[in-house]
Amino acid sequence: MNSRVRRRVSAAHKALDFLLAHPATDPGYTAVVALLEQTVLRVDALAYEGRASTDSEHLAVQRRAVLRQYLMQRLRHLVRVGKVVARVRPELRGVFTLPRRGISNQDFLIATKVQSDHAAEHEVILKQYALGETFIVKLREAISAFELAGHTANLNRLGHVGANADLRAGSRESRELINALDGFNRERFGDDQKELAAWDAAKSVFGPYRPRNAINSTDSPIDISPSPASITANPSAHASELKTHEPWLPVKLTNGSSPGAPPVIVTLTY
Repeated sequence: MNSRVRRRVSAAHKALDFLLAHPATDPGYTAVVALLEQTVLRVDALAYEGRASTDSEHLAVQRRAVLRQYLMQRLRHLVRVGKVVARVRPELRGVFTLPRRGISNQDFLIATKVQSDHAAEHEVILKQYALGETFIVKLREAISAFELAGHTANLNRLGHVGANADLRAGSRESRELINALDGFNRERFGDDQKELAAWDAAKSVFGPYRPRNAINSTDSPIDISPSPASITANPSAHASELKTHEPWLPVKLTNGSSPGAPPVIVTLTY
């Protein structure tokens, strides 16, 4: 859920709480409130589904990474044993190799399966040189687990992408329903400023938030006008005073050339 959808969902919850606490007898109004309540429930379910899918995807990705490291360890052992076997069976030289670094998980899976098949084909002689009795069985189990983790990650990724798409649509729908109720409530509350203010606060979508001390191009220059005569006489004497302000901040200095001259805007760079 992105920040915009999150703010819309929060506003829908606040608006629904207000509407349920301030019921009306108008059948059309009641029907729209019921639709909003159903929409909020559906949005909450979608948010839960998306979060659960995301968590499951992350777990599957972590599981796949651990299995990839384990498979690399097993394949290194296979390659080392293969080099020893190649001394007596030269035709096996270069058969057992490690997957290239940085390849995709799918290419890694294919390369590992190929090495597993080579190991099974030459199992008898490999076991004679310390491959291990259960090596091939455990290797194939790890390959299956690696493949399953990849499928799980992909399915959960599709799940949370779909849930997020439905969530965006649900948040827009809730906003449309709230906008439809806005005019009714303004007419209903009339001159009751207290209730109108509460409704405005409930339906408002706050944000996005920005730092308070953010400086933008519309900020007014800071007037730090020292004595014109002193600047004219000794400009360097005010260097320490100017450096107390933020670099690149526009500063307004009084022009000492004539009493009625406009201020000079400079940008400090230090």
